[in-house]
Amino acid sequence: MLVAINKVEDDESFLKANKIKEELVKDGYEVFFISSILHENINELMKRTYEVLQTAPSFPLYENNKEEVKVYNAYEEAKKEYEVVRTGPHAYQIRGEKIERTYSLINLSTDEGISKLLSILRNLGVDDTLKEMGLVDGDIVTLCDFEFDDFEFEYFN
Repeated sequence: MLVAINKVEDDESFLKANKIKEELVKDGYEVFFISSILHENINELMKRTYEVLQTAPSFPLYENNKEEVKVYNAYEEAKKEYEVVRTGPHAYQIRGEKIERTYSLINLSTDEGISKLLSILRNLGVDDTLKEMGLVDGDIVTLCDFEFDDFEFEYFN
């Protein structure tokens, strides 16, 4: 195996590099002192590297193992973070630990807070889920103690 010790440019660095070289040679390594600034021994290292590679056994760069690759769909994963349950003919409830925790962190006494909540619900796909379940204007949707009616759900349309 080849080892290149760089920055060997003065007497002090040469002495330090020699101590390292002695140990490496004992372990069977071939050591080159190089200096990229002075351009010393770089060609010799490259030639020796070429020679070693010519006799080295070849090996595949990539294993041909057919590994199963799982592709995650962020939209589908988000659906797992909540569930929508029909609680009556015109009533739905949004449930889920993460979405309820997020709800508890939002200040719903401001228009910005309500917009933020609606944006989060839209990004999670709650609006699509409700539409797939047959939500129509006038239906009531509950998340914890907050109720959405058709006026508030116009943000989803």
